[in-house]
Amino acid sequence: MSDLVNIIDLLKSNNSNIPVVIIPSFVEEAYVDKKPQLSDMAIYLSWKMILDESPEYIMSTIAHEIGHFRKKYFGFSVINHVDTSTFISTTLLFLILQFMLTIIDLPQFLLLIIWSTWVLTLIPFLLVILSVSREGEYEADKTAVRLGHGEYLLFEGDKPMSRITELLSTHPCPVKRRNKIIELMKGSGKFE
Repeated sequence: MSDLVNIIDLLKSNNSNIPVVIIPSFVEEAYVDKKPQLSDMAIYLSWKMILDESPEYIMSTIAHEIGHFRKKYFGFSVINHVDTSTFISTTLLFLILQFMLTIIDLPQFLLLIIWSTWVLTLIPFLLVILSVSREGEYEADKTAVRLGHGEYLLFEGDKPMSRITELLSTHPCPVKRRNKIIELMKGSGKFE
């Protein structure tokens, strides 16, 4: 019971307006999103995480999610909402254009040029989105360390990742992420 009190105290001490929603999922997950019934943001934790993990790890996860919450709540994650709608609208625009060009009966090579241009435009856009997402994870880790709960995030950092896998991932390489957390903790005097 005292562990639950510590978790509630962590939330109250940092922002009393952060709702936490427990989701009935047997996949270990935690994330920040809008509540379906309201327009407010909330931190979501799965039952599996609560049942399987230590209170310290849950507190570290919540501290990390507080970092995401603050960025999203104050509008810094507009790109997260723009990326999906931009991708969908760009794809629809391309399909309409392709259909119109098919009706006009343009040569195939011209359609190939248009298709290639669209793909070559989309790839850098997606790489920027992924890069922003990885930076958001580092920022959330900084919040967890600042709140005094970075040490339990270190257990995730032992798996190397190829450069291409990292480039195509929404999260940083676990080894690099672990090293940054250690660096932050040393800087704050919380790592021996």
